[in-house]
Amino acid sequence: MLDQLGNKRPKTITFSLFVSAVFLALFANVHIVEAQDSAMKSDVTIYLDRPLLDRGGTVFVVPNEIPVDEWKPHPDQPNPARSDSRLDARNPITGHDRRLSARASGEVSIVRFDYPKGGNYDFRFLPSLESEVPPERQGSVLVTAGNTYDYHPKTREERFVPEFQVFTILGPDANEEKSRALVSDVKLGYLEERYNCRKFESVISCNVRDYSK
Repeated sequence: MLDQLGNKRPKTITFSLFVSAVFLALFANVHIVEAQDSAMKSDVTIYLDRPLLDRGGTVFVVPNEIPVDEWKPHPDQPNPARSDSRLDARNPITGHDRRLSARASGEVSIVRFDYPKGGNYDFRFLPSLESEVPPERQGSVLVTAGNTYDYHPKTREERFVPEFQVFTILGPDANEEKSRALVSDVKLGYLEERYNCRKFESVISCNVRDYSK
């Protein structure tokens, strides 16, 4: 959408709230980028594993817009959401959408996912299925959002990251001010070159920092 000056308006984030306690727990942490109803969508679930799930921490979420012809299914890659029946019941998607997912467990983690150019996305945090932690016991707080630049650690090639969001995952070690301060330290452009990362279907999850013993 363009404003009166012909500039593309920034995408906005909305938060969905529901009445039912379980429904609220499952989807109060759903974050949506607005687009036309007919647009294709990446529906992303970020599963929190221990120790992040138990202790709390920080997760950087980086939506990555790619050409539509590159936004294709990869059934050979891991995707935990395929076995999560809760999603079909609570958050149905259309035939041209894709349901994606990843796991995060580090004290400071990054999750970057692809979504189609001109399309939209939503994402949520849920306890991993294996944890048997009820969704209503998990919470998160959006502490900041923005864009940034990064430089390749070897070639110094510059890369622009147009959008990221930073969340505090609630728990005994959670600290919103600490999460906000990490923005100046955590680099988001060249993830695999900097961090220990794991690939999922159209998603990458990176462990920036483990918990100190």
